[in-house]
Amino acid sequence: MYIIKNLRKMIVASAIVNGLVFMPEICFDDINITSIAHAAIQTYTGVGEYPMSNKETPEFAMNSAKEYAQRNALEQAGMFLFSQSTSLNGILSKDEIKSVVGGILQIIDIQYEAIPISKDYIKYRATVTAQIDTNKIDEAMNEFLARDYKERSMISALQKNNEDLKKRIVELENQIANAKTQQDINKVDDELQSLNKDTLAEQKLEKAVNFIKEGNYQDAIKLCNEAIQINPNYMEAYAYRGAAYYKLKNYNSAIADYNKSIQVDPNNDDIYMVYYLRGIVYMELENYNTAINDINKSIQINKDYTDSYIIRSSIYIALKDFDNGLKDVNKSLELNPNYAEAYTYRGLIYHILGNHEKEISDYNKAIRLNPRSAIAYFYRGVFYDYEPEDNKKALSDYTKAIEINPNYADAYVARGWFYHESLEDDKKAIDDLNKAIKIDSNLAE
Repeated sequence: MYIIKNLRKMIVASAIVNGLVFMPEICFDDINITSIAHAAIQTYTGVGEYPMSNKETPEFAMNSAKEYAQRNALEQAGMFLFSQSTSLNGILSKDEIKSVVGGILQIIDIQYEAIPISKDYIKYRATVTAQIDTNKIDEAMNEFLARDYKERSMISALQKNNEDLKKRIVELENQIANAKTQQDINKVDDELQSLNKDTLAEQKLEKAVNFIKEGNYQDAIKLCNEAIQINPNYMEAYAYRGAAYYKLKNYNSAIADYNKSIQVDPNNDDIYMVYYLRGIVYMELENYNTAINDINKSIQINKDYTDSYIIRSSIYIALKDFDNGLKDVNKSLELNPNYAEAYTYRGLIYHILGNHEKEISDYNKAIRLNPRSAIAYFYRGVFYDYEPEDNKKALSDYTKAIEINPNYADAYVARGWFYHESLEDDKKAIDDLNKAIKIDSNLAE
């Protein structure tokens, strides 16, 4: 099953701060992996096994074994890249790096073997040979990192669940091999069938997540529907379908799916994330009291999830409760002192409170922690823009934000107005405003 907490990577949580929109954002460009000191082509051998129940076809079992073998090869390739790359340390997790590698992993050969487990049972073993061209890594990484935060790739966070699944399959194989009666065999077969249904539903959800990553929300919803048809209690499928509806601004359907997700598995370890996501939808609808209730529930279940405090802070700010807003962002930084985006957000709160010394200090801290944070440069540029003695620094920060994220429409707008107001360079101003409109046509209004 997919781990729900990774849905955060798809959800936009906007905090309206005195007319400024804070959007947690990680956008990178031109990050190079400098320490790949091996041949251009790296080859990996992945092995996967799948026991076939009496009610399944060999084709299904072989395809399932192939899926496990591909994941095994991907695991090796991701670990290689993670161990060899120095410039990505602290920026991407191992799972995110594997998501990138998955885009350039090529299967060049696959072999199948039928292995008897008992007199009546067999398992299929798939062995795949896969390659990555390390010359393509930089391009794939930059494409991944250049995505707008709300369109960032979902983390393929299946490892713990896959490990649990593999352990159970081994246990079932042993039970089949040692079964004494037909009743024992039938019991194992029933569990295998159930396990295989879950696997098929998970494969559909995995494809749905890829569609969400690509912005293809309708096809994602279709595959989530198929996964739910296979397993009507698939909590994660409802949650991801809710995320796709959220992206389509179909908030009522998103809420309905989050409700269903909570209903079918209220004790899931990651249920706090569903409350968190539903709270974000209510915040979008400006139903702040209900939103706070959901975030409170999320925190009650998992008091260490930093983003819950950030979102609740943003709701308090929208309600002009600045004391509680500041208290919550401070709590998030207490839990994670290296949370660069939280420093940027707190800087905006200090802006409202008129504490400009702490404001600029937080922007500087965010940039020190994450030198590739476009949003921190942008808001520091806004700060400098209103400081006569420092306003030339604004141009530098706006430009840096654009270098990091060439699709940062607000930065083009801010730089365009700076060219117009401060430098009286209307040609550059018009160029920047046109670029902003090209990125976001709504700005033309």
